[in-house]
Amino acid sequence: MAIAGLRGTGDWGTDERPKNFREMILWLNPNGSAPLTALMSKMATATTNDPEFAWWEETLSIVRLQANDATPIDDTVTTITINNGLNGSTAQDLKAGDLLLVETTEDTGYTAEILQVASVTSATVFEAVRGAANTTAAAIPDDTWLTKIGSAYEEGSAKPTATTRNPTKFLNYTQIFKDLYSITGTARATHARTGDPVKNDKKRKVFDHSTGIEQAALFGKAYEDTGTGGKPLRYAGGLMNFLATAVRVDVATAMVGATGINDLMDVLVDVFDYSGSGMTGGDERIGLCGNGALNAINKAAQAAGTVQFGEVIRVYGMN
Repeated sequence: MAIAGLRGTGDWGTDERPKNFREMILWLNPNGSAPLTALMSKMATATTNDPEFAWWEETLSIVRLQANDATPIDDTVTTITINNGLNGSTAQDLKAGDLLLVETTEDTGYTAEILQVASVTSATVFEAVRGAANTTAAAIPDDTWLTKIGSAYEEGSAKPTATTRNPTKFLNYTQIFKDLYSITGTARATHARTGDPVKNDKKRKVFDHSTGIEQAALFGKAYEDTGTGGKPLRYAGGLMNFLATAVRVDVATAMVGATGINDLMDVLVDVFDYSGSGMTGGDERIGLCGNGALNAINKAAQAAGTVQFGEVIRVYGMN
């Protein structure tokens, strides 16, 4: 085709301009997204020799039981019915001679009644001596907490009946993860604008594989089934799977409805109750959350705080 006058870049024939490509892919998440996996890599590890593995847990805590009666327990009633208490405590954690403090609103006089266990009838019922330790017996409102504060026995008394507890069994399964990439010899030899196709697919699948493991560690549901080939098919339980059995319902509900700093403080205080075996725990905790939750926490903190300047600021920014 003839071109009259000055030739410009629009006058080239079809495909005559090679144009310019950066022969690579700009990966928007080059380091992957597996923060939980990264944290777990810092923990001690142990190898399992079976696809099903179990462990035992037991919380060492005070015995704290909750009175269970539709009406206040009269000051003369010695048969005490309770709900299950703190960390699964029951009346069978008690023995004759144990002392229970009837929790009340604190006052300077310290007039709370103390009960002394006479005998244990069942997991929810025990007999008590009212007004022990020279305290005054009083009506006990429903849902009042009774906290064990030790035991007392007279000189030369016989040994009390022993009590003990069993740990709780937890189990999980190993899960098989598979991700693959495949490319023909022709495709491998073909020049691509996006760089080496094998390296690109490898990078994609490394990301997919690590992300899949990360998501399973968070949201997996522990289950063992039989696959279509007649062999065992196992699903590993993740963090949410175990939190569902460990977090109190009232805390879970409060977390959903938390709107301010006081709400968050009320429901997050429990995370400081525990520290890992061999660790001090300290005063810091790591929050694993999405941007939406983090934004809500930041807004709550911002609304509850103030910035104060004690002197003239001579530099840009704040520490």
